[in-house]
Amino acid sequence: TQLWYLSIISTILWLLIARKPEKKDESVQTVIQGILNRGIGAVLIVADDNRVLYFNSEFEQLFPAIAGALSITQYPEILKLFRDKEYVSEEQSKIYEINSETLEEKNSIQGKFVWLVDVTGHYKTNKKLKELKEMADTANKAKSNFLANMSHEIRTPINTVLGMDEIILRETTETAVRSYAENI
Repeated sequence: TQLWYLSIISTILWLLIARKPEKKDESVQTVIQGILNRGIGAVLIVADDNRVLYFNSEFEQLFPAIAGALSITQYPEILKLFRDKEYVSEEQSKIYEINSETLEEKNSIQGKFVWLVDVTGHYKTNKKLKELKEMADTANKAKSNFLANMSHEIRTPINTVLGMDEIILRETTETAVRSYAENI
Protein backbone atom coordinates (compact mmCIF):
# COMPACT_ATOMS: atom_id res chain seq x y z
CA THR A 1 0.00 0.00 0.00
CA GLN A 2 2.89 2.36 0.64
CA LEU A 3 4.09 1.92 -2.97
CA TRP A 4 0.58 2.71 -4.23
CA TYR A 5 0.44 5.73 -1.94
CA LEU A 6 3.84 6.89 -3.22
CA SER A 7 2.76 6.63 -6.86
CA ILE A 8 -0.40 8.68 -6.17
CA ILE A 9 1.62 11.36 -4.37
CA SER A 10 4.21 11.43 -7.18
CA THR A 11 1.52 11.88 -9.82
CA ILE A 12 -0.21 14.64 -7.88
CA LEU A 13 3.04 16.47 -7.27
CA TRP A 14 4.09 16.15 -10.90
CA LEU A 15 0.73 17.60 -11.94
CA LEU A 16 1.08 20.39 -9.41
CA ILE A 17 4.65 21.46 -10.11
CA ALA A 18 6.08 20.04 -13.30
CA ARG A 19 3.28 20.89 -15.71
CA LYS A 20 2.94 24.42 -16.98
CA PRO A 21 -0.52 25.60 -16.04
CA GLU A 22 -2.77 26.63 -18.88
CA LYS A 23 -6.14 28.29 -18.48
CA LYS A 24 -7.97 25.00 -18.84
CA ASP A 25 -5.68 23.35 -16.24
CA GLU A 26 -6.36 25.90 -13.48
CA SER A 27 -9.30 23.87 -12.15
CA VAL A 28 -7.08 20.76 -12.08
CA GLN A 29 -4.42 22.75 -10.19
CA THR A 30 -7.05 23.89 -7.68
CA VAL A 31 -8.29 20.31 -7.14
CA ILE A 32 -4.74 19.02 -6.69
CA GLN A 33 -3.92 21.75 -4.17
CA GLY A 34 -7.16 20.89 -2.37
CA ILE A 35 -6.05 17.24 -2.15
CA LEU A 36 -2.61 18.19 -0.88
CA ASN A 37 -4.13 20.53 1.70
CA ARG A 38 -6.21 17.87 3.40
CA GLY A 39 -6.16 14.17 3.94
CA ILE A 40 -2.62 13.37 2.74
CA GLY A 41 -0.64 14.70 5.66
CA ALA A 42 2.02 17.36 5.88
CA VAL A 43 3.69 17.93 2.47
CA LEU A 44 6.80 19.94 1.59
CA ILE A 45 8.38 20.30 -1.85
CA VAL A 46 11.81 21.85 -2.33
CA ALA A 47 14.11 22.32 -5.31
CA ASP A 48 17.58 20.75 -5.36
CA ASP A 49 19.04 23.99 -3.97
CA ASN A 50 16.61 23.74 -0.99
CA ARG A 51 14.33 26.54 -2.23
CA VAL A 52 10.80 26.09 -0.92
CA LEU A 53 8.45 25.36 -3.80
CA TYR A 54 5.32 24.24 -2.00
CA PHE A 55 4.02 23.31 1.44
CA ASN A 56 0.48 22.58 2.55
CA SER A 57 -1.37 23.88 5.60
CA GLU A 58 -0.64 20.74 7.66
CA PHE A 59 3.09 21.23 7.11
CA GLU A 60 2.78 24.88 8.10
CA GLN A 61 1.06 23.84 11.35
CA LEU A 62 3.99 21.57 12.21
CA PHE A 63 6.67 24.04 11.10
CA PRO A 64 5.26 27.60 11.31
CA ALA A 65 8.63 29.13 10.34
CA ILE A 66 8.22 27.71 6.82
CA ALA A 67 5.58 30.33 5.99
CA GLY A 68 8.10 33.10 5.41
CA ALA A 69 11.03 30.94 4.31
CA LEU A 70 12.43 30.98 0.81
CA SER A 71 14.88 28.18 1.59
CA ILE A 72 15.03 25.42 4.20
CA THR A 73 18.81 25.66 4.56
CA GLN A 74 18.56 27.65 7.79
CA TYR A 75 16.11 25.13 9.35
CA PRO A 76 18.03 22.02 10.47
CA GLU A 77 14.87 20.41 11.85
CA ILE A 78 13.26 20.55 8.40
CA LEU A 79 16.45 19.35 6.69
CA LYS A 80 16.40 16.28 8.97
CA LEU A 81 13.07 15.27 7.44
CA PHE A 82 14.89 14.24 4.26
CA ARG A 83 17.22 11.93 6.23
CA ASP A 84 15.12 10.52 9.07
CA LYS A 85 12.29 7.98 9.03
CA GLU A 86 10.34 9.35 11.98
CA TYR A 87 9.42 12.77 13.37
CA VAL A 88 8.00 13.41 16.85
CA SER A 89 6.06 16.63 17.36
CA GLU A 90 6.24 17.42 21.04
CA GLU A 91 3.88 20.40 20.69
CA GLN A 92 1.12 18.31 19.14
CA SER A 93 2.06 15.06 20.94
CA LYS A 94 2.07 13.16 17.67
CA ILE A 95 4.43 10.76 15.91
CA TYR A 96 4.84 10.97 12.15
CA GLU A 97 6.30 8.55 9.65
CA ILE A 98 8.47 10.39 7.12
CA ASN A 99 8.27 9.53 3.43
CA SER A 100 10.43 11.29 0.86
CA GLU A 101 10.93 11.08 -2.87
CA THR A 102 13.08 12.79 -5.49
CA LEU A 103 11.52 14.77 -8.34
CA GLU A 104 13.41 14.23 -11.58
CA GLU A 105 11.83 15.71 -14.67
CA LYS A 106 14.12 16.34 -17.67
CA ASN A 107 12.72 19.66 -18.85
CA SER A 108 11.16 20.76 -15.63
CA ILE A 109 11.79 21.09 -11.95
CA GLN A 110 14.20 18.88 -10.06
CA GLY A 111 14.03 18.58 -6.34
CA LYS A 112 12.57 16.50 -3.58
CA PHE A 113 9.41 16.25 -1.61
CA VAL A 114 8.58 14.89 1.78
CA TRP A 115 5.28 14.04 3.39
CA LEU A 116 4.55 13.05 6.94
CA VAL A 117 1.88 10.53 7.90
CA ASP A 118 0.45 10.61 11.42
CA VAL A 119 1.12 7.18 12.99
CA THR A 120 0.39 8.16 16.60
CA GLY A 121 -2.58 5.78 16.85
CA HIS A 122 -0.46 2.92 15.53
CA TYR A 123 2.24 3.59 18.14
CA LYS A 124 -0.32 3.83 20.95
CA THR A 125 -1.91 0.55 19.87
CA ASN A 126 1.49 -1.18 19.73
CA LYS A 127 2.40 0.16 23.15
CA LYS A 128 -0.90 -1.10 24.61
CA LEU A 129 -0.38 -4.52 22.97
CA LYS A 130 3.13 -4.76 24.46
CA GLU A 131 1.75 -3.90 27.91
CA LEU A 132 -0.98 -6.54 27.55
CA LYS A 133 1.58 -9.13 26.39
CA GLU A 134 3.79 -8.38 29.41
CA MET A 135 0.78 -8.76 31.70
CA ALA A 136 -0.13 -12.09 30.08
CA ASP A 137 3.47 -13.33 30.37
CA THR A 138 3.56 -12.34 34.04
CA ALA A 139 0.25 -14.10 34.71
CA ASN A 140 1.44 -17.22 32.87
CA LYS A 141 4.67 -17.30 34.89
CA ALA A 142 2.73 -16.89 38.15
CA LYS A 143 0.40 -19.75 37.13
CA SER A 144 3.36 -22.00 36.29
CA ASN A 145 5.06 -21.22 39.62
CA PHE A 146 1.80 -21.83 41.49
CA LEU A 147 1.24 -25.20 39.80
CA ALA A 148 4.84 -26.28 40.40
CA ASN A 149 4.62 -25.38 44.09
CA MET A 150 1.12 -26.82 44.59
CA SER A 151 2.05 -30.02 42.81
CA HIS A 152 4.88 -30.51 45.28
CA GLU A 153 2.71 -29.49 48.25
CA ILE A 154 -0.06 -31.90 47.29
CA ARG A 155 2.14 -34.82 46.18
CA THR A 156 4.04 -35.10 49.48
CA PRO A 157 0.99 -35.57 51.78
CA ILE A 158 -0.72 -37.88 49.27
CA ASN A 159 2.37 -40.08 49.08
CA THR A 160 2.41 -40.22 52.87
CA VAL A 161 -1.26 -41.25 53.00
CA LEU A 162 -0.75 -43.91 50.29
CA GLY A 163 2.32 -45.27 52.09
CA MET A 164 0.41 -45.57 55.37
CA ASP A 165 -2.46 -47.20 53.48
CA GLU A 166 -0.10 -49.83 52.06
CA ILE A 167 1.18 -50.59 55.56
CA ILE A 168 -2.42 -51.04 56.74
CA LEU A 169 -3.16 -53.39 53.81
CA ARG A 170 -0.11 -55.52 54.65
CA GLU A 171 -0.65 -55.63 58.41
CA THR A 172 -4.42 -55.74 59.01
CA THR A 173 -6.54 -58.85 59.26
CA GLU A 174 -9.84 -57.16 59.95
CA THR A 175 -12.15 -57.16 56.92
CA ALA A 176 -13.73 -53.74 57.59
CA VAL A 177 -10.34 -52.03 57.97
CA ARG A 178 -9.03 -53.86 54.84
CA SER A 179 -12.12 -52.72 52.90
CA TYR A 180 -11.52 -49.10 53.89
CA ALA A 181 -7.84 -49.35 52.98
CA GLU A 182 -8.67 -50.88 49.59
CA ASN A 183 -11.05 -47.98 48.90
CA ILE A 184 -8.19 -45.56 49.51
